[in-house]
Amino acid sequence: MTSASIGVQADRPADLDLVRRLRDPALLLVPALAFLAFIYLLPLIDLIRISLSGPSWTSYFERVFAIPLYWDSLVRTMQISVTVAGLCLLFGYPTALLIHRSRGIAQVLIATAIVLPYFIAILIRTYAWMVLLGRNGPVNKMLVSIGILSEPVQLLFNRGTVLLGMTAVLLPLMVLTIYSSVARLDQSLTRAALASGAGPIAAFWRVMLPLTLPGMGAGFLLVFVAAIGFFITPTLLGGPGDQMFAMHITQQADSVTSEGFLQALGVVLLTITLAVVAVAGRFLGFEFIWGGRKLTEATPRTTDRHAADVGRRSLGAAAADVIGWAL
Repeated sequence: MTSASIGVQADRPADLDLVRRLRDPALLLVPALAFLAFIYLLPLIDLIRISLSGPSWTSYFERVFAIPLYWDSLVRTMQISVTVAGLCLLFGYPTALLIHRSRGIAQVLIATAIVLPYFIAILIRTYAWMVLLGRNGPVNKMLVSIGILSEPVQLLFNRGTVLLGMTAVLLPLMVLTIYSSVARLDQSLTRAALASGAGPIAAFWRVMLPLTLPGMGAGFLLVFVAAIGFFITPTLLGGPGDQMFAMHITQQADSVTSEGFLQALGVVLLTITLAVVAVAGRFLGFEFIWGGRKLTEATPRTTDRHAADVGRRSLGAAAADVIGWAL
C-alpha cells in the first residue's frame, strides 16, 4: 500500500464527518437566523442604544413615567387590551365550536366570513365602522325607523366603539387559535362523557373546556399583544380619552427633535409586551401558550396527598354537573 493511498484513507473519516454535519437539519436554520438577526435584532439593539443616549441612561424613561399624559395612556392601553382580549374570547370560543361542528358548505361559509375580513386593511375596516355607526349611517336609520330612537344619536368617538372596532379586527386571531385546539380534540372523550350520563353542560365543563384551555390561553395572549400596538382604530373611532400608547409614538415620530424620547416610548411598549409573554410562559408554560400542550401534560402527576382528595370536586365542577344532569 502506497503512502498516497494511506493518506486518502486517513482523510475519509474526516470527510464523512463533514458530510454528516452538513446533513444536520439544524444547519438549514442558519440562513433564516442570520436574516432575522439582520432585519430585527440589529434595529432593536440600535433602538435600545438611542433610548439610553440621554444626559443619563434613564433620563428619557424618567420623562415617560413622569408625564401624566403618557402614564395614563399606558394604563388605558392595558385596560383596553385586556377588555378586547376578553371580548374576543367570549365571542370567539362559540364561533370556533360552531365552525368545528358545522359540515359541508355551511362550515366553509362560516369560516370564510370569519377569516376573509382579516385580509382587508385595518384602515378600510375602521372606516366601514365609521360609515355604519355615523349619524346618517344604517344603524341610526334602522333604530329611528323601528322607533327606538326619535332622532339619530352620536354612536362614534367613545370607548364602546373602540372596543367594538378592535374586537372585530382581532376576532379572527382568537377564532383560528381556538379552532386549532378544538380540532385536535378526541371526540370520543365527549361521547364517552355523554354516554356515562353527563349532560351537555357537564360534558363541556369537565371535558371540552379543560382540553381547550391551551387554545384559549394562546388566543388571549395573541390578541392582547396585538391590541397593545393598536393606534389606527382608537384614533378614528375613539375620543380624546381613548387614545392608546402607540398613538403617542406615532406623534413623536413626526417630530425631528424627539430622537431618544421616541425610542424610549418604543422600548417601554416592547418591554411590557415581553414581560406579559414571559409571565404567561412562567405560569402557564410556553407549550401551553402556543396551544400545544395537552391536559395530561399540563397537569402534574397525582401524589399520595392528592390521591386522598380524588373524590373532592370543585364548586364550579359540581354546579356544572348538577345543571348538566338537569338539562
